Amino acid sequence: MAAAGALARGVSREKPRTDDIGPQVVASQVVQTDLKALPAPTSAAAASPIGAFAAYALAQAALPEGTARDSVVIDPTSVMAGPRRLPCAAQPPAVVLDLDPATGTFDPNDAPTPAPGLIDALGKLRAAGLTVFWKSALPVARADAVYTVLRAVGLDPDRTDRLLLVRGGDDTKEARLVDAARDWCFVAAAGDRRGDFLEALDYLRNPADPIATTVEPLIGNGWFVTPTPID
Repeated sequence: MAAAGALARGVSREKPRTDDIGPQVVASQVVQTDLKALPAPTSAAAASPIGAFAAYALAQAALPEGTARDSVVIDPTSVMAGPRRLPCAAQPPAVVLDLDPATGTFDPNDAPTPAPGLIDALGKLRAAGLTVFWKSALPVARADAVYTVLRAVGLDPDRTDRLLLVRGGDDTKEARLVDAARDWCFVAAAGDRRGDFLEALDYLRNPADPIATTVEPLIGNGWFVTPTPID
């Protein structure tokens, strides 16, 4: 089982609440989990960030049928007590990439250039049976604009990928991902900063906070810090 024991895996199927993560996380007390160091994929160690992301996801896709996989999505209700990963059952495998740059939200109107190597990597992932998701803080009303850009730059030429965009109100892209994780097993995630993987990390004042140190082993082992997909 990939990355087994890395983080305590959740068993709750309760509806995730988007208000479980917020500034109050700074003062939280974290209960020690059974976190262990994760084995680094040998083929990904010397690869580019995008290559490492693809190699890890492909290794997950190649696991024998019936092998349990670990989701890389953190149960938001577990963050203050000790982050644990959402469970995967028989959901089909998928990957997720964050479109938003570190300093803002993805703008479909900018002249885009895809990150080097990403088109080829995504082609290999799809060929291996992985579904590609793109997430952004853009509203769902901009879905067609996002699809147009992804197709134009060659990242989703056949419009087979899926989008996770916010639905308004208190919705967040992390909440959309958690909801999608009920139906999909997200085996790898790519983003240009750690907050793309767990929004609670954006609120921590101390880099050595127990929440941050607990999830740090996922970097390079499910979470991959990569260049912005379209720049």
